[in-house]
Amino acid sequence: MISTISLHSTTPFISGDRRIRVHTLCLPIVTDFSQVFNHLDIKATVSLLGKMAVERAMNGAELNDCREALINAVVDAFRSYNKSVGERPQCLLAPIHGQLKFFPLYVLGMLKNVSGPA
Repeated sequence: MISTISLHSTTPFISGDRRIRVHTLCLPIVTDFSQVFNHLDIKATVSLLGKMAVERAMNGAELNDCREALINAVVDAFRSYNKSVGERPQCLLAPIHGQLKFFPLYVLGMLKNVSGPA
């Protein structure tokens, strides 16, 4: 998705209006949706989730809620993988290729770590 934003303003002596215009264009980047999961940067994903969990905990959320959010992220990722690849919807299967198969291990390691949201 490509987004551009432009700011238009009138002369401050007349009315001083400012208007923001946003233009968004969605372009397909892969032909097979499973390529998105095969080329996932798992370290960046886990790092972002960890930072989000810590920020959530520092803003007053319960630690159990932060843990649940991390676990739900893994479940949601596997569910969307199974849906896009066309596997059986009643069970969650880990992918064979790519880095997504290590996602639960990274999250469990983060949950077991003393410095993480534990």
